[in-house]
Amino acid sequence: MSDVDQDLINNTAIGLLRRVGSVLDVGCGDGSLVAHFSRFGIHAVGVDTSPRAPAIKTRQAMARVPRTGSCEKADAHDLSGIESESFDAVTMVRTLHELSDPVRALKEARRVLKKGGLLLIADFLRGHAGERMWGERYSSLDEIVEMASRAGFEVVLTRRLPGEQFAFVLAKSTQTYD
Repeated sequence: MSDVDQDLINNTAIGLLRRVGSVLDVGCGDGSLVAHFSRFGIHAVGVDTSPRAPAIKTRQAMARVPRTGSCEKADAHDLSGIESESFDAVTMVRTLHELSDPVRALKEARRVLKKGGLLLIADFLRGHAGERMWGERYSSLDEIVEMASRAGFEVVLTRRLPGEQFAFVLAKSTQTYD
């Protein structure tokens, strides 16, 4: 089974979001994407439900970068600790398939985005070997686009990695949170 290289994900994310000033990374894991954005002077905050990811691994990832980033414990479905319309972009890398209610989490992402803010989803697609190996359920690219649309986003770019069951979806918030 092939896996998508984290450096490829980080570099694609920075290429698509280089012009933003602030990013919320939902499902930040070890904080590597937060650290990557910080290296480019982008204020980045990561949230994850794992009590260990933000507390331990991020300290290691952030040790060599400017203090323009942080990670904390929070649930993608309820970002009530984050002020509405406070970020230029939200990223969800290898996160969407982990969520019990992806549309609800996407609506929360829209709530914390400034008007016209960007959402970047990067995730495995249906048919990836992880479905058989780990019993995970991935969505098709069309399903991801449909979920983003239902949550109030307009998809502006889809990019499927050649030879991989993995895609990037870039969407723009088309409305304020209701």
